[in-house]
Amino acid sequence: MHIESPQPQYDVVVVGGGMVGASFALDLARRCDNADLKILIVEAIASSDLNDQPSFDARSTALSFGSKTIYEAMGLWSALAETVTPILQIQVSDRGRFGSTQLTHAEQGVAALGYVVENRELGRVLNHSLAASSVIEQLAPATITGVVPRASGMQLTVLNGDHEIEVNGSLVVLADGGRSPICKNLGIGHKQEDYGQHAIITNIAFELSHAGTAFERFTDSGPLAVLPLASFDGLNRGALVWTVAAERSADLLDCDDKRFLAGLTDYFGGRLGEI
Repeated sequence: MHIESPQPQYDVVVVGGGMVGASFALDLARRCDNADLKILIVEAIASSDLNDQPSFDARSTALSFGSKTIYEAMGLWSALAETVTPILQIQVSDRGRFGSTQLTHAEQGVAALGYVVENRELGRVLNHSLAASSVIEQLAPATITGVVPRASGMQLTVLNGDHEIEVNGSLVVLADGGRSPICKNLGIGHKQEDYGQHAIITNIAFELSHAGTAFERFTDSGPLAVLPLASFDGLNRGALVWTVAAERSADLLDCDDKRFLAGLTDYFGGRLGEI
């Protein structure tokens, strides 16, 4: 449920209401169904503005069998199943080398090796469930401007609109991304290593059907992956993650579609016909 004024004390405060934060809060609420649990999500972007939420943009996510099981237990899979694309086989190859490896769901004895969901659809399902929850409160748009450790948990200063309020949480879960300013303020460090590569992420269409196949191709510039997406307007769609040298990424992003697709075809080949 959405609120305008939070309570002073919560059992759990989740910072970030994107894919990870929303899923965590909903699963925690399910697991503690019989407990008098108070959960607050603090999110910088209004939940009504899904198009502005970077966690729920036009990208896609590959869900493992374990993730499917969790969403089933949360009662969300029936809604997600209408939009996900099952991965029935995975083809792995190495550019410039003969042969490939293929894994199939039949060989593994499962209905699918995984499922691809478009992030926007996942966001729609998660937000609908959050709005219906009587345990989870959402404060958005709001940001955390201060964190002070206390013996009983954390004291958070929250900027809500044009005024600041104090909220206490026995447990604070940070789900606000890898560049979380709160982690920095608390002295929680992380290791970052620059490989000199950028990943270009976009959606593409093929001449031929992918038939539920996910592709992973190793190249001299880094791995290239294509995940199967549901057809739309007669298009055989796929989600592309193309790793290239950092100095080449700007050129690929600035060039026209014809040149971009020609470069992609050189790396991916004609497995699914014309791209």
